[in-house]
Amino acid sequence: MQAWLYLTSTADDAPLTWWRADGDVRHGNLEQAAGELAGAELVLLLPAEATSHHEVEVPARSGRWLRQALHSALEERLLEDLDELHLARSGLRDGRFCRLFAVRADWLRERLAQLAAARLQQPAAGLGRRPSGRPRKPATARLAA
Repeated sequence: MQAWLYLTSTADDAPLTWWRADGDVRHGNLEQAAGELAGAELVLLLPAEATSHHEVEVPARSGRWLRQALHSALEERLLEDLDELHLARSGLRDGRFCRLFAVRADWLRERLAQLAAARLQQPAAGLGRRPSGRPRKPATARLAA
């Protein structure tokens, strides 16, 4: 069964929010979440302050060179080295526009290691805002390889 785990902040000791497709929203720490989400197909939702959002234009017909075109477009916008970032992207809109989210790769690796230490299934990562009320399936960006 699918479940969502929302990291409410970038702080290590920040409370978590989680829910299953058939359950109520819960709040607590990682140990509590791990106890309730064991074996679930997990989607990890990242806090907005951990990400930066960009919409870039790439040359039409970038095709197999899309990754390189996206990196070139981002290099001009970001102060950080692209090798230190994990990028998640949407599909192309109108064949030329792409939404990208950048997350510090070291921060994301640390969070994934914490989840693995808690024996939570390796999650699919999504970028979203804090849920309000009864959750619905969040819009997530596809991860870039």
